Amino acid sequence: MNKFNGLFHELGYLGAAIYLLDRLLSKLSFGSVRVFQFLLYYQPVSTVPLLPPKRGHKIKISVLSGGDLNVLAFPRPQKVLEQRLASGDKCFLAFMGEELVGFSWLSFCQYAEDNVRCNYEFGNDVVWDYDIYIEPRYRIGFAFAKLWQHVNEYMLENDIKGSMSRISAENTPSIRSHEKLGGVKIGSQIFVRIGVAQLMLSSKKPFFHVSVFSSSRPRVFLCVPDNLQK
Repeated sequence: MNKFNGLFHELGYLGAAIYLLDRLLSKLSFGSVRVFQFLLYYQPVSTVPLLPPKRGHKIKISVLSGGDLNVLAFPRPQKVLEQRLASGDKCFLAFMGEELVGFSWLSFCQYAEDNVRCNYEFGNDVVWDYDIYIEPRYRIGFAFAKLWQHVNEYMLENDIKGSMSRISAENTPSIRSHEKLGGVKIGSQIFVRIGVAQLMLSSKKPFFHVSVFSSSRPRVFLCVPDNLQK
């Protein structure tokens, strides 16, 4: 009972109910039925550095290029990386000496979600941030702050107002991390997947979408809320 109380306290009643329903249906259907709840976040660019000048100086940041794929021990399939680079996405890499300790991806104008079928579309004054990863043994330290500070500087230099992202509702550490850096929730979505068929309920247009073919993907349009415009 304490476990369930903790879950409801952490995720809220709706979030906990969806999480438990997904676990149950996935187990009974051997993974063919899933329920996902996503939160949509907007994070404005910060003009304040995340780190003092002398902090994290051993961590070096660079941008991934096609030539790096055959050299780096990158914890993602090479085909996926090639597709991302071919679509124009940009990846920032964090190194401690010769060791790759983290990375963060940015997508421009649109992002094709891969956990469910959904295309997010947005203006050229924002980007989509995704697949942020820090090696476990470097998560207590300055690796993430140094990486995100560099991403933030890139956005400032290119007149980008901020970044958007989707976070699984049960991923409370990521939610807290985004909110600590000024992230604001701007929407939510629920996806129900039964085999190939998919139902989407969204607080953003088109609000509702049903697809029975794997090629059918809803296009969700996102913009910076008026109260967050600078």
